[in-house]
Amino acid sequence: MMEFHVSRSARERYQFVETLFSYTGNVVFANMAACRAFAHRINTVRDAARHPDQTVHAGQLFAMGLIDEAGHAVMAHYASNSTPRS
Repeated sequence: MMEFHVSRSARERYQFVETLFSYTGNVVFANMAACRAFAHRINTVRDAARHPDQTVHAGQLFAMGLIDEAGHAVMAHYASNSTPRS
């Protein structure tokens, strides 16, 4: 499961379904279908059919979530394996 922060103004602008979010305002993507629904909502509001340069792709959102989670894993690994030097 991946999550990243979405600003309140974006949540209000795109009128996302609140069940996609944790209590901290982070969107939670448990699977690709959730990414598709999120991207579809953005593309609908942006009228991406008329403005294809503003299209958001579900695969890019999913990749962003994976990169974010990988960063957390690297930082956790570093924190658990680093020893204080005296």
